[in-house]
Amino acid sequence: MATIVSSFNYYAGHTDDGEKPYAYVGEDQNPARKRRNYELVNKAAEVHDIRQAANDEKFTIDDAGFELLHRPSTFKDFGNEEAVKTQYYDEIEDILKQRTGANRVFIFDHTIRKNHDGLDTVRTRKAVCLAHVDQTPKAARDRVFIHLGEEAPELLKRRYMLINVWRPIN
Repeated sequence: MATIVSSFNYYAGHTDDGEKPYAYVGEDQNPARKRRNYELVNKAAEVHDIRQAANDEKFTIDDAGFELLHRPSTFKDFGNEEAVKTQYYDEIEDILKQRTGANRVFIFDHTIRKNHDGLDTVRTRKAVCLAHVDQTPKAARDRVFIHLGEEAPELLKRRYMLINVWRPIN
């Protein structure tokens, strides 16, 4: 397994103002507002290329919290929001149902990350260049209420997951 050492930006553990940490993502309507109220610390860490190891070792959602799947897509029209939602979402739902055994999948959002010119959509943003967690356990539970409303109490009686799907699209 190939390994390199790289540097990562982490939350330093305190805020400038003593408040709960925040960061505004995207276009802020208030240019006077600070984009974040905390400092970052840069730390070196080893990075392992697990793409080759995926053939030898089985990383699973239940054991490792992530999984590597080889599922090429024929979908290419990522600049078309409606096509993404009506065609690509179906493909992702099928993959998640097949892999997890879920009888229902609800996709609430998508973001296209790019650091170059070309594909520009409402949901296109640059990569986030600091170590972070996209959702907390509480945020995952809250998402069920936000997006599935009246169904939420019944759905939360059973197992539920919030899964990020990352795929190269170039």
